[in-house]
Amino acid sequence: MFKKSKDRINYDLLLDVIIKIDMFRDMKVTNPQALERMLIKTGVKGLREELRILRREASRISSAVSSNKKFIRYVRMALILKMAAVTAVLLIIALVILTLITGNPIFASIALWYPILLVAIVIIPNAYLIVDYYARTELQIMKERKARGLIRSYEKLRELNQGLINKLIENALIDKKHPKKLRFKLWHLDYEGIRIVRRPWLLGKYWVVEPDIPIPEEERK
Repeated sequence: MFKKSKDRINYDLLLDVIIKIDMFRDMKVTNPQALERMLIKTGVKGLREELRILRREASRISSAVSSNKKFIRYVRMALILKMAAVTAVLLIIALVILTLITGNPIFASIALWYPILLVAIVIIPNAYLIVDYYARTELQIMKERKARGLIRSYEKLRELNQGLINKLIENALIDKKHPKKLRFKLWHLDYEGIRIVRRPWLLGKYWVVEPDIPIPEEERK
């Protein structure tokens, strides 16, 4: 019996790399060194130049973002407030559950005490939203100014991602992959060879796309 051959590359890892490079273009910074290692592990051949570009441009963007002390301060504050908001809500839920388990109304009294509800449901979440707004505003200013002359880095990362999308399509056609299984998120639509699956919505400010390849004949209904 003929055994089905394995995929030529690690598609999940390649898609993750494409997503993260596009995040860099949107100044959503991740670890450049970890991204390099991920790209190497994809199994895609001939990536010497791509790795050089990724190393240089991703590090440049990371340095520009990290040098903005105001933005970093807002991000750290937003993270602390977000964790505090989640913890406060979970604490209230836990106290209500304890009341149901033990039958002791004191736990519910504490959970539903007005000052606690005010802090947990109004003050902390709103403080987080305000700080997060300032962080996003500062990031938007950096994008518009292309901080520290990052226009070239922006374009280089776009070219790099386009090349990876081309390699994704090339290998997917050979491996006869279904495009539905290769969907990924993007914040920019200036790439060729993709088609939109879902537009941005309230809980996801990104596009869901898939490579513009035909469905393999054996998988068509």
